[in-house]
Amino acid sequence: MTWYANNGVCGQDCVAWVDSDPGDRSGPYWNPPSSAPVPPPAYNPPSNRDGKTVKIPTYTALGDMTDQKNWIDAIGPLVICMDIYTDFQGWSGPNPYIRSASATYRGGHCMLVVGYDDTKQCWIVKNSWGSDLGEGGFWLIGYGQCNIDNNAKLGFQHSNPDPWTKRRNHGGGMIESGDGALHRNFELVAPSGDAFTHWWRDNSSPSLPWAKAETMGNDVSSFLTFTGTTYNRNFETVYRTKSNRLHHWYFDQATQKWNDGPTFGPAEASGCVGFCESNFGIGNFEVVVAVQGGAMEHWFRAGGTWAKSVSFGSGVLTAGPSLLQSTWNNLEFVATLENGQMQLLHMRQASRCRARSKRSGLRCRAPAVRGHSVCRMHGAAGGAPKGNRYALTHGEFTAESLA
Repeated sequence: MTWYANNGVCGQDCVAWVDSDPGDRSGPYWNPPSSAPVPPPAYNPPSNRDGKTVKIPTYTALGDMTDQKNWIDAIGPLVICMDIYTDFQGWSGPNPYIRSASATYRGGHCMLVVGYDDTKQCWIVKNSWGSDLGEGGFWLIGYGQCNIDNNAKLGFQHSNPDPWTKRRNHGGGMIESGDGALHRNFELVAPSGDAFTHWWRDNSSPSLPWAKAETMGNDVSSFLTFTGTTYNRNFETVYRTKSNRLHHWYFDQATQKWNDGPTFGPAEASGCVGFCESNFGIGNFEVVVAVQGGAMEHWFRAGGTWAKSVSFGSGVLTAGPSLLQSTWNNLEFVATLENGQMQLLHMRQASRCRARSKRSGLRCRAPAVRGHSVCRMHGAAGGAPKGNRYALTHGEFTAESLA
């Protein structure tokens, strides 16, 4: 727990795996020549690893059973460690697990106590071995069994979840961030004439006060779409300008200041902008906006460069900040049609690029260009835009290098 408090915990996508599919055991790592074992890849986390990390404050050690139960009642689960014996894996209810006299010691194991039952004299424990074992992944473990009560149980509160965890918890110009003492401040960006103002509410204070952070810009012509991202936990916003283009700004958490990003996108944008971070690439930014003539355009940012993806749709009157990535992994968007009806549009997840990074040797995994097995950064459809540094770094497939 001390290590977690100091470093945080990231998801599996931040750790390089030996194969593109963790369930695939046909690769050379799993079937090496007997004379030349294949080492695992070097740890090479993505550039936004810190923003995909859940951080915890100092934990609380509770040695008294009454204190432990009170914590579970009032706050939440506790981490426990206990000895594991050969009969533990085969347990199923309804009676609590009691070690048999013939069982032999296997080692130590840590789990999560989520409740207790004084009638049955047991802890209710969530394990990490999957739902096929125990009772749907949970165990009832008798008080005092296998040294479960010999050591203090560990609890923590006020964790700071990563922006990726909260990526669907936003709408338009307001989000719940990880800022503040309780890591749940409200953040709001709103037009102020042709500028915009960032406001925030301190949700750790009983009075819930709002405060003004900063006013920026001089070309705002729409409501702003706002999100927190995995890039240093920065805030990002995109809006339509007075010249009907798109403007990107970002709030740097390190300096607590807003920074002017690029103006990009179509020359005839209309309405509000749909904007989110996706799991394509390391964490691409995705934008969808209506354009004059009744169509929509999709733009994305990969490695610092905004590029147009595709035009789609027809008969669109206007659209709002309604873009998100669903649990189906599709980009989903809602627009208002000229006939007054609403239409849901979605972009299915493309096939992944099969090229390998020259730095890590791992699959690129960015969306492949239709009709190709690789992405633009790795040479499809004429390669990445001229001078694109991301492509030069990761594949050297830019327009000039392919010419």
